[in-house]
Amino acid sequence: MKVTSGHVVRYSRPWPPALGPREGVRQGLIVHLYDAQGRTGIGECAPLPPFTKETLQDVFDALERLFEVDSSLFGVHFVDLEAITAWVNAKTEA
Repeated sequence: MKVTSGHVVRYSRPWPPALGPREGVRQGLIVHLYDAQGRTGIGECAPLPPFTKETLQDVFDALERLFEVDSSLFGVHFVDLEAITAWVNAKTEA
């Protein structure tokens, strides 16, 4: 999949009982990636403080930067999970 565009959708839902008793809602992001052939990749980003150091806003801001018009994300050819992991690691370590 050679990414040509993408967007992010926020979601909020009641806290899932499987994650333990808590008040409030579970929030996350649904990420959509598209290629020139019309294929779509969909994923989820849902930080879970205190188990992750990133907040939902941190993740949203990082994805927004990736989806800017001149983003280095567009044009990348993701052939497998290892390629995606390597690309993300290179971008987050920079």
